[in-house]
Amino acid sequence: MLRASLVKIIFAFLAFSILGSCKHESTKVSFGYQPFGSNLAFFVAMEKGYFKEQGLDVTGEKIISANDAANAVVNGSIVGNATVPLNVVLNIEETQPGLMKIFMVKAESKEVWSDYLLVKKGSRLSSVPDLKSKKVGGYPGSAQQTLIKLILAKFMDPKDVVTVELPPNTQLQALDSGQVDALLTYDEIAVTALQNDVAQVLVENPLCKYCNPPPKAGH
Repeated sequence: MLRASLVKIIFAFLAFSILGSCKHESTKVSFGYQPFGSNLAFFVAMEKGYFKEQGLDVTGEKIISANDAANAVVNGSIVGNATVPLNVVLNIEETQPGLMKIFMVKAESKEVWSDYLLVKKGSRLSSVPDLKSKKVGGYPGSAQQTLIKLILAKFMDPKDVVTVELPPNTQLQALDSGQVDALLTYDEIAVTALQNDVAQVLVENPLCKYCNPPPKAGH
């Protein structure tokens, strides 16, 4: 079983009554998303008009932090978000049971992933243990910072590394300028970095490799 922090909830809605009314009339709603491949289902639904088929006039709202996205669902400024890490949803469920509704679940695997641990092009860092006493950047929010620490914990005390929250539009600049020594990021930014020779891969698919518990005997 994957760790809860790895599993992302897709289309987690707050207002159940909105969906019921959508069958009879067009309803304008705001829906949150993050700009990377884990949100593919949302982008496809927008492009193919699937929301409109269900009577929804959807406006996409880009929200970088999963925590901010979940809070926006809770306070009603958006009706749902394309992906929310399970640990964030469970924190809400613990304090406000039944508030969130899950429609789909997406998880990383050995065959399918979108996450990369990158270092600057030409860096002498060649393995995760080399990140001790270094700075590692990642998306804003507690979920992403927790994932970085889970990766590092396989090799060292995470307290020996400084983690830095970086919005996606600053990540590559931060890596190239030396503000961070490594970067946990996702497909769109990783592909851009590699194609432009800004970065090199330290580890592919680190979430599945290092954040899953070891398999039990007999499984």
